[in-house]
Amino acid sequence: MTSQSGKYMVDALLDLLNNEKKIYSIYMEQLNNTDYPLVSVCMITYNHEPFIAEAIEGVLMQKTNFPVKLVIGEDCSTDKTRNICEKYKQQHPDLIELIPATANLGMMSNFIRTLETCKGKYIALCEGDDYWTDPHKLQKQVDFLEENEDYSFCFHNVYINQHDYQKIFKEFTDKDGIYALEDVLKEIWFIPTCSICFKNVIDEYPKWMQNAENGDLSLIFLLALKGKIKRIDGIMGFYRQHPGGASKQFTRESLILNISYTYMNFNIATDKKFQAFIEEGFGKYIKSQYQAHYKQTAQIELKNSNKMAITFTFKELITAIGIKVKNKILNRFKTNQ
Repeated sequence: MTSQSGKYMVDALLDLLNNEKKIYSIYMEQLNNTDYPLVSVCMITYNHEPFIAEAIEGVLMQKTNFPVKLVIGEDCSTDKTRNICEKYKQQHPDLIELIPATANLGMMSNFIRTLETCKGKYIALCEGDDYWTDPHKLQKQVDFLEENEDYSFCFHNVYINQHDYQKIFKEFTDKDGIYALEDVLKEIWFIPTCSICFKNVIDEYPKWMQNAENGDLSLIFLLALKGKIKRIDGIMGFYRQHPGGASKQFTRESLILNISYTYMNFNIATDKKFQAFIEEGFGKYIKSQYQAHYKQTAQIELKNSNKMAITFTFKELITAIGIKVKNKILNRFKTNQ
């Protein structure tokens, strides 16, 4: 080898090293740039003073090779929730975005405005009274979604924490953990909200979702239109049940009304393409509620609700699932007969 060719080789190696340094520098800059996070964590909170710190810490402990931004929608709490959030914001100004409210907006309005503030390629959900326990949770979920373009979101199992008692959210018996839209329509609420990480693919959240009162279910339906669903192995968080929790704020009657609202609006939005699955899913749900509380009498009095001024053929659904319901329930809806 001549001295001249040796010099060219050395120069080429130096250029290569300089390029690698530049690439590494750009990578590190992107890694630490929380203005454009790969993952936004959507956390809504209201009067979660005893729980919010644990929820925030579960996000801050995440070990990832990408930037994460925690977006907290604080809905004008009457306790010290906002003070706690503000302290965390001061301690982690680059990692936390706090969007307070000057007046209480309500759960769904707060949820949607917080979702719309999330700018990441992926959005993970964790409400202010739930929390994560696995520091690699986000990395595992994002790795899967990055490698699988045909999936719109993934989730994992969690524990239910109720006072001093805890149990697994659901004992899954399927082996592959792969689901589609028909699965979430036919069996609602087998996906823990605080376990969801999804691709930020919804351009605009529909107006009917604001009145749904069960935003997680509405969101799951909308995301399932965009791709398949994967359950990731492991139990990586806690869903907390307590007297002030969202699930405890509704009577059985109002829950049924809210579920029917979500199903029917989704049915309209999808031109009734999935009505057979909707009928099966809602039928199973309402029967289970009646059997548990009314012991199959299927007689129910529903309170007035301004949210029910919507259009759909609810009578067909009642007939299809074979349940006798007083005419009072039908009068709560404008039918499109």
